[in-house]
Amino acid sequence: MNLKKRIKDIAKEEAKLARERKALSDQLENAAALDSKLDALIKSSGYKTPRALVDAIIAKYSLRMGKRKEAKKAAKAVAVAAPVKAPAKAVRKKTRKVAVKKVAAKAVKKAKAAPKKAKKVKAVAAPAKARRKRTKITAKLRDSVLKAIKGGLSKNGAAKKFQLSYAVVGKMEKGVYSKLK
Repeated sequence: MNLKKRIKDIAKEEAKLARERKALSDQLENAAALDSKLDALIKSSGYKTPRALVDAIIAKYSLRMGKRKEAKKAAKAVAVAAPVKAPAKAVRKKTRKVAVKKVAAKAVKKAKAAPKKAKKVKAVAAPAKARRKRTKITAKLRDSVLKAIKGGLSKNGAAKKFQLSYAVVGKMEKGVYSKLK
């Protein structure tokens, strides 16, 4: 009896595998047809590279595709109605460090030009990866934070005013730092 049941199960699995094989072969045929259509589209478009075609389409229909800056170049090409040459890799790969350095250089120039605004500009000129130092919790700081909270300032407002985290202000309010002298 178990042998007959096992034979039926094998037959069902074979049918299932045949259906899967057919579905996969259909997907493969569809992918090949789509690939050939795309190749024909790129060849007939008149653009030198697929990237140039994509950039022109993005510019034409005002699509946003993340950090693609080449779309601006493609927009100029569409306006002139000439195919766009794909930009060099060096142009596409602007690193964050380069951008930060440029912002810092501009901020330093502004600080030299306008000495009254130097403090605000210096805050902008700080490197992006510079982290603030850990705040030393002292009795004086604790007392001033608690006084501000009792004066009507919210915990969130006190955290921003004294540059502390909301959690630390909450701990101060609960008395975790009451042992400080």
